[in-house]
Amino acid sequence: MGKTNELKSPSSIARSWQGGGKYPGVDDYEDIVLKVGDVIYRGEPNGSEYFTTNEVIENADISATKIFEGLQVEKHPIYGYRKSMTGYKVNSEVDAASGFTKANPQFGEGGALQVFVPNVNELIEKGILIPIDEIKLID
Repeated sequence: MGKTNELKSPSSIARSWQGGGKYPGVDDYEDIVLKVGDVIYRGEPNGSEYFTTNEVIENADISATKIFEGLQVEKHPIYGYRKSMTGYKVNSEVDAASGFTKANPQFGEGGALQVFVPNVNELIEKGILIPIDEIKLID
């Protein structure tokens, strides 16, 4: 982790990103370790530190609306929801946080598994997370 976060757990960082502004609710998270070979997915373009699983995508019938309402993500007023999900393969163990969305129902029913990966862009640059798959979403 980066120097500013090295004493904070992934779950405490994830919680700190909620609780204000458009996301007043704070979800429950637990610290996890992503193992070598795991694949996690995030919305693209301009993905964030928040990911989910292929199972969530498949259970939502690859519907952008179902996925992002399940993840309680605000719909962009001009562009709508992200149009695809990129899968990233884990090449070295990664500390992360996971939990089910429920605290921000203004953006959807929730209930989907979210995975928060601190400093994700640095991990991608270092090849610790490698993009391997893209799922085009419908609607």
